[in-house]
Amino acid sequence: MLSGLVYRLTGSTAAIGLAATAVRSGWLWPQLLFSGRIENYARKKTVYKTMGIGRIACMTALPAIFFILGNRGWLVYGVMVFLLFANTSFSGVAVPAFMDIVAKAVGLKRLGAFFGTRRFLGGIGGICAGLVVRRILSAESSIPFPYSYGLLFTIGLFFMASAVLIFFTVDEPVETVEKPRPLPLRKVIRRAVGSLRTIPDYRRLLFFNVTWSVAVISGPFYVAYAMSSMGATAAETGVYLTASMCSMVVSGLLLGHISYRYGNPALLRICSILGLVAPATALLVGSMVSAGVLSYQVARWPYYCVFIFNAAAFNGGRIATPSYLLELSPPDRRPSHTGLMNTILAPLTALPFAAGVLLRIIPYGALFLVSAAAAATALIISLRLEKR
Repeated sequence: MLSGLVYRLTGSTAAIGLAATAVRSGWLWPQLLFSGRIENYARKKTVYKTMGIGRIACMTALPAIFFILGNRGWLVYGVMVFLLFANTSFSGVAVPAFMDIVAKAVGLKRLGAFFGTRRFLGGIGGICAGLVVRRILSAESSIPFPYSYGLLFTIGLFFMASAVLIFFTVDEPVETVEKPRPLPLRKVIRRAVGSLRTIPDYRRLLFFNVTWSVAVISGPFYVAYAMSSMGATAAETGVYLTASMCSMVVSGLLLGHISYRYGNPALLRICSILGLVAPATALLVGSMVSAGVLSYQVARWPYYCVFIFNAAAFNGGRIATPSYLLELSPPDRRPSHTGLMNTILAPLTALPFAAGVLLRIIPYGALFLVSAAAAATALIISLRLEKR
């Protein structure tokens, strides 16, 4: 929805990339910077509440700009990107606190099931939201642009604010804090980096996440490959996206159960295998179509599996990685461990953009081979992770 809105406001693909970068970077930059202060609060929910109020304020102002400024293209765009960046920055400060509260309230054993259920319910909500977006933005809608987007952001504000306020009611277990004063940033970094040496599985999880970030770079390009190399139409690609969404919904509960029953290292291995099979299947099916062995009408059926496997792999990674990170982290270092991990991984969020640039000079098959090799490497690393 955001990319379509930005393009209608500005007509610029560069503006789309800047908006996406602003949203993502806002979520990442504060985590390590503020983790030392958060780490030494006995009650982390104070931080979450303060940041939650900031998020609600930003999201309250966001729909207002469409009704006040109307269709003033770049002005609306600039204010919108600023508010989105501020909103995600508040979220970034709150993430270490949120993760610590969840670890204490849910219990380390049930984290995988919790995140799996969260992904499952979020997937259902995403499907419902898609239907609402389609209805409001359809040609038959009586709400003109850009007020239609103002209405969508107003609906989003209601659900976001409800979620934040509900989390305010969570009964946070209080743990003993050794140091009464906030740690300087340099000491937070020194402690967190020291954990990479003293906690082998923390170091291995970091290496796993790096290789996993490379393994999933093909995900955004499976649709483009089907259209450019296999003859898929724009209408047919909608079915692929539906398969992906259904896979995310169904796999949420299943993978959460695997995390609970067999441990997060086992789930990371399953994700690695799925992450290996997805690009391999895309490469195999595409090659058979190019060679004339299969027609697209036949090949599209096994190609559905690419989206099913890729979505399940991505979903499992979003369940197992934070769960295992919290399992590994000593209670007094959860915020700094979370902050360091996400800060190190932040530059890797640009990999899909880099892959898109490289696809101008390399074939899709080369990108799929890189993804498959990275997934195989992640699988090897995951075999050394121990169940907690």
